Amino acid sequence: MSASPPREHAGLTARALRWLGNALAALAGMLRGQVVQAVGGPARARVIGLFGAVLALSSADASTVGAVAPQLEHSLHIGNAKIGLLSSVALLAGAVLVLPMGLFVDRFKRIPLLSGCIVVWSIASILSAFAPDYSALLITRLALGAVTAAAGPAIASLTGDYFAASERGRVYAYILAGEAAGTAVGFAISGTLANAISWRAAF
Repeated sequence: MSASPPREHAGLTARALRWLGNALAALAGMLRGQVVQAVGGPARARVIGLFGAVLALSSADASTVGAVAPQLEHSLHIGNAKIGLLSSVALLAGAVLVLPMGLFVDRFKRIPLLSGCIVVWSIASILSAFAPDYSALLITRLALGAVTAAAGPAIASLTGDYFAASERGRVYAYILAGEAAGTAVGFAISGTLANAISWRAAF
């Protein structure tokens, strides 16, 4: 006895999805191989990926407030002006502190400094998720902006340490691509988590 049309369609759909998944995986592997080859091998690709991931995390954190703004307004009973302040306070703190952070990067060991800043900004991000009110959330965002100010100078300086001047511009372009991707992906993930669970989950 032949299968019913709905079952045939379901089987075809499942096979098509498996084929599409395999094709995308193969394409991703091919592109990854090309990128690794373009940057000079797996070790160099890991360094570039790590530097890009740091800037991506920084950008993703900065975009979170904008992505969850409607939920924040409803939960904390605040208006657009306070949402705008939440969005800008981290950027303002970063703008003020980026020059002092640049001096610290020049005078101290960069990797321990950057690692410490990542730990502190992770704590600030977690505290944002548990902020009981608007004032507490504002303080955590201010702290986040202060510590993420070290990311740009540290990554730029470390890029100079790890890569020759003749290729530094191209390598740094790869790293900045990670920052741009972090903003886009962070915005999408934060908005999805806020809608599915809570704005707190987005942080």
